[in-house]
Amino acid sequence: MIVDLDGVLADLSEFEELLTLDDVPIAQRWQNFFAHIPDATVLDEGRDLVWAIDGLGYTVVYSTTRPAYTRTPSRIWLKDSEFPTGRALLTRPHLETAGHPQPALQIKLAHARAVTNKHPAWLRCFVDDDHTVVEQLRGHHVPASIACELSALGVAALRRRLDSGPAKTLEPPVSAIALHLP
Repeated sequence: MIVDLDGVLADLSEFEELLTLDDVPIAQRWQNFFAHIPDATVLDEGRDLVWAIDGLGYTVVYSTTRPAYTRTPSRIWLKDSEFPTGRALLTRPHLETAGHPQPALQIKLAHARAVTNKHPAWLRCFVDDDHTVVEQLRGHHVPASIACELSALGVAALRRRLDSGPAKTLEPPVSAIALHLP
């Protein structure tokens, strides 16, 4: 089970104004924004959903399009916010140049490929908050669902939904990102 952080588990929207400061270089704006990871608001529905997924015995893998340098503060935030320990926290890779970042969809597809190619049973569903991303993931044969739809299900219905389709191994594109999973 891959669960997206921002918009599903964490809300950093109160700090988005930092990204609009024209007098600050863009790279510094993002660093200032991500400096507030410890202050992110926990989205209770997301936390309840992840605990339900964990309680049903599925492997939880956290995914974010945040840059790799945010891995440690993101892990600390997950622990301090009392989320279940996941098998991995996948981030945007170190390889990106500041001028040409990959779109979020490409990062999420790379995360799905990394998980399914190494541990196919772990990807029962990619849980995200963005309807467009979910549709795009599905278009690439990644089982994906909107977090709020899953949150509305009872435990039995959640299990049925997550068991409804087998995980598939995804073919990596030529520009696939190398991610290492345990």
